[in-house]
Amino acid sequence: MKREDILQVSAMPVGRPSYDLPPFTIAEWAALTVQYESDPDAIRAALPEPLEPVGATVSVSIVEAAESPFGAYRACTISLPARFEGRDVNYSHVNFTDQDELIYASREIWDLPAANGMAELVLGENRVAGVLDLGFVGTLRMSIPIAEPEESGPPSPVTEQISCKLIPGTGGPPAVAQLISLTATDVSVKQSWSGPAQLDVDPGGPLDSLPVNNVLTGQYVLGDMTLPYGRVVHDYLTTAP
Repeated sequence: MKREDILQVSAMPVGRPSYDLPPFTIAEWAALTVQYESDPDAIRAALPEPLEPVGATVSVSIVEAAESPFGAYRACTISLPARFEGRDVNYSHVNFTDQDELIYASREIWDLPAANGMAELVLGENRVAGVLDLGFVGTLRMSIPIAEPEESGPPSPVTEQISCKLIPGTGGPPAVAQLISLTATDVSVKQSWSGPAQLDVDPGGPLDSLPVNNVLTGQYVLGDMTLPYGRVVHDYLTTAP
């Protein structure tokens, strides 16, 4: 295989790439998001500098996508609101999904912190519920009441996502250490509602380092979006401390 052929391959393995190149269109994307108050010191410890905390809230989302380049998938995302260079962002703290190709793409393109986990989103008769099952590590459960869909107004600005990309070098020290920015495009909301939320987490579970002090509110959203390439917004290897 020639050099120019190698540089055109979308991903490893070179002989059979795990995924294609962005943009990725995600259709019929449903998400249940619950916000809660946590410990300010825990939030500060979880945010990589130069990100600055905004309050002490944590957002947990259980997601189910019907159509994507990775096929149908389910996921859980945990994010923290922050400030970066004077603008509001969400920091991707940890993600879980049951789709291997999505884990590879998330880590290798944007370094979204994806790991294996079984998430499920259930639209019941009276409530919409989400569950993240990490086996012996523990389980996360959350829900909100089903309500009348809210009237759609002007589309809200899409919040920029920041992730920390860290790739070790062959000799040990990091070969790549960056903050990556990702902002979804072509976002359309077909249905949404909000309501009081319930959130239960097993001890030692995925929120153990971000304790749940007070559950705030929840929101259900159904829509479509596109995930483009990200961009490097901070490089720890070239920026002086």
